[in-house]
Amino acid sequence: MLDALQSPRTTVPAVLSRQRPPVLLSMAHWYGTLAAVREIGRRGVEVRVASSSRLRPAAWSRFARRLSAPDEREVESLMDWLLSYGKENPGVALCAASDDLCFLFAAHQRELGRRFLLHTPGLAALEKVLDKRLLHQHAAAAGLRTPATLFPEDAGEAEALAASARWPLLIKQRTQVLSRTFDKGTPVSSPESLRGHYQEFRRRNRFDPSVLERWPGVDRPMLQEYLPRSSGRIYCLSGFIGPAGRSATRAALKLLSHPRYLGIGLLFEDAEVLPELEAGVLRLCRSVGYSGIFQCEFLEHEGEHLLIDFNPRFYNYMALDHARGLPQAWLAYLLAIGAREQLAEEIERARAAREGRRRTLYCYRLGTWTQLRFERLMGRIPRDEPARWRRWRSGAEAVVDPAWAPGDARPALADALCQIWRLLRHPRSFFRANTRRAL
Repeated sequence: MLDALQSPRTTVPAVLSRQRPPVLLSMAHWYGTLAAVREIGRRGVEVRVASSSRLRPAAWSRFARRLSAPDEREVESLMDWLLSYGKENPGVALCAASDDLCFLFAAHQRELGRRFLLHTPGLAALEKVLDKRLLHQHAAAAGLRTPATLFPEDAGEAEALAASARWPLLIKQRTQVLSRTFDKGTPVSSPESLRGHYQEFRRRNRFDPSVLERWPGVDRPMLQEYLPRSSGRIYCLSGFIGPAGRSATRAALKLLSHPRYLGIGLLFEDAEVLPELEAGVLRLCRSVGYSGIFQCEFLEHEGEHLLIDFNPRFYNYMALDHARGLPQAWLAYLLAIGAREQLAEEIERARAAREGRRRTLYCYRLGTWTQLRFERLMGRIPRDEPARWRRWRSGAEAVVDPAWAPGDARPALADALCQIWRLLRHPRSFFRANTRRAL
């Protein structure tokens, strides 16, 4: 089985001009990448997946051709590999699956553009949405609200600024671009413990020098009002905005996360697109010069929607939007290869498809089952909560699972093996992630 898986814009070679160029994707352990592999592959395009490990779900898809590549965290090695691969295989499309890759493709646009077909909004636009200090400024100008947030320069200023803040607070990274960790934040319940937590958070969350050279100061953590009770209903607005400004959107509610209070989504349900939020996000995109995929998260708190994240890349539940008529990965591919007319047609088709909504849910079954069982074992949740979620799922017209799909079951097997491997290698971390408290 594993052996079967081995298998400025440049001028496209004649052999590729007569057909759709292949696409190269990375981050084979992400469900967004797996969704993209399936969406693009089903349309007859050859999908090549760069992976540093055999045990990564997207590389197991029947639509994927696996390529052995350096780990995405090894920035210099990855860039050398990409440039070498592009030189030997000119004219392949390149799409960014993560914040790191968005940054690297923009930072190396000139060199990559000689070898690959790609689109990037550029470093300036990306900085305005990926550095939360700038994101909050531009969001306010676009009419969007954000949680109360402080941006101290050091631990001393953090203590001084937090003296008049609303507690508890959450210490968060200003950006996760080229961070050495995927830390979602550290809750702090009292001013007395802030300095120690702040210093430890900064020590633990280091960044690759290349991002600090271009975006100085993003390694300084921020302090945000912590609202754990709002974590059970996070409003997510996703969409695509083309270079000409036309867009298509979908909305969903994130109902359960892993870990529960600070993590990626396990359960989502379809939601109405709220016109005022859609208009604000599109104003934000146009004001900073951004085009491409976007996914924004809002805390629902005291009748307001507070923007907490803007993601300009593939996202965890992207398969749900594909199932609801918004083919995000296909739109990103068309933008990368410069097929502007077809891109415009596909955006219009996605806009029209929004009207024929049905109750479609997103349920990562393995992750949900694991977390609920561990939480129940430790008494973190009521006895009837697992049954409540089963009833919720049974009422759907369609259920999307990011790992499993009809006719493409091998990624689900790889995903299960990955989870078992994590449990065996890091049992304490696995246990903490599945039983995390709010504070």
